[in-house]
Amino acid sequence: MSESRDWLHFAAEDLRVAELVLQAGIYNQVCFHAQQCVEKSLKAWLAHHGHLPPRVHQLSLLLKLCPQPLPFPDKVEANILALDRFYIPTRRAAAVMANDHCLMDCLTNQMQRNRWPLPVRF
Repeated sequence: MSESRDWLHFAAEDLRVAELVLQAGIYNQVCFHAQQCVEKSLKAWLAHHGHLPPRVHQLSLLLKLCPQPLPFPDKVEANILALDRFYIPTRRAAAVMANDHCLMDCLTNQMQRNRWPLPVRF
């Protein structure tokens, strides 16, 4: 399997986990796996275009590094950038991400309507 396909495979797994934990109401894990899904999807896009994906988790940085045009509508980019708020806090025991209803609504609606920017086909 190519590196870009490997990244997409792992992204699809994170998306599936996000969907499952959404049904279970474990919102901090929904946020984490949604962020991971998008991160790995962006790294797949980079790899597909011959770039070595950097070892970073910041979606805003990955978006800047990605060759244009991106494989999704511009309106999705704002939702992707919102996920940057979830990576580190969901890894800390003291974080309670479910209280951020605005972002949770955005995340939940995006997953239910569009299944994020996945699947991207190469």
